[in-house]
Amino acid sequence: NGRQTRDLRKVLSKYASSDRIDARVLALLYPLMAPKLIRWLPPSGDQLALQRACREADRWQRLDVAIQNRIKSYNRWAWGGLQNIVPAEARSWMYQHWYDPWQVCDAG
Repeated sequence: NGRQTRDLRKVLSKYASSDRIDARVLALLYPLMAPKLIRWLPPSGDQLALQRACREADRWQRLDVAIQNRIKSYNRWAWGGLQNIVPAEARSWMYQHWYDPWQVCDAG
């Protein structure tokens, strides 16, 4: 731990800092702190698989949002000024029953 190393360095030599002193401090720190140190273990296969799955799910979610944004942009382009003229209820009905955004994407 950097803080523990710094504190021990202060105790051993006040106001002094060098690589040689830091190396000496680190060499002394391990025997003092060994019971408190936690051994690092590499992640297991299941943990790596879960991490990979989470990254993939995040990538799919970002891709989904990008597609939705693209479709909304096409909708704004296709509707033009009609959004200001057609009431919201009528637009909702038209979106559900009459309007196909995939055809708009294909058109342009």
